Amino acid sequence: MKKITATILIILGIIIMISCDQGQKSILLSYKFIPDTKLAYEQVLNREVTVSENDSIVKNYTTSISADVKQTISDILDDGSATITEMDTWYFETPSEEDSTKIEKKEMSREIKLKAQPNGKVYDIIFADEENAATREYIKSIYEQGMPEFPANKISPGESWTQSTEVVLSDGTIMKPSTTYKFKEIKLVNGYNCAVIECEGTLVIPLVPDPKDTTMRTGVDNIMTSSTIFFAYDEGITVLLKEHWVIDGKRTRLSEGKMKDYFVKVDTDSEYKLIEFVKP
Repeated sequence: MKKITATILIILGIIIMISCDQGQKSILLSYKFIPDTKLAYEQVLNREVTVSENDSIVKNYTTSISADVKQTISDILDDGSATITEMDTWYFETPSEEDSTKIEKKEMSREIKLKAQPNGKVYDIIFADEENAATREYIKSIYEQGMPEFPANKISPGESWTQSTEVVLSDGTIMKPSTTYKFKEIKLVNGYNCAVIECEGTLVIPLVPDPKDTTMRTGVDNIMTSSTIFFAYDEGITVLLKEHWVIDGKRTRLSEGKMKDYFVKVDTDSEYKLIEFVKP
């Protein structure tokens, strides 16, 4: 009986040790770029938008936006970085410019090429169509500040890292937005072993004046972000991304012959989900 008991205790000890090892598994977070790989995502955003001027709300509405995102990977370089050709198509409803009580359905598409490193850093964005200066710079700032750059070494659940950037505003003020990423756990999601990464941070996005904009709009958006990334580390792809953003924008535009301040607040919940992953 003592021998049986001792054997059981040894087996239990091994099981506990294995469980502990699995719970603290170290993994390398890295995108695995393979030429001609194709990925498709669905994104759904729900937003509440409030615009105020002179302490009065001049516009308030909610809207839902759905998007199809298709990516193709190409041009793998020696350092492992790649070009990702992305076609985005958005479907959304917005108040009519002629009558704000009426809602119009709209569709918009855009193609961009992202040059990215395996750690997730996007170091260049090429627009297929001519975007206005304000939109182009806004998108680049979002990628620069909002995309996670994975650590160079393996990490385990419970570990975290912080990513910071420096932004110089038009008046010379220097802002230092940052985001903290925490590797929470490993979880099976939609058939993929995923690192679950929780993110909390801030973005500071200046609005660059567009020479073609007759309102001469400028300003800055301060964004609070809270999100969860589900990253399939074996395949090197994002499987699911859930985000909550609160944008507080202070802006100035030409109205009735003079520059006027106004404020925009946007509260957004979004889900970005992988629906297709095709390797060559």
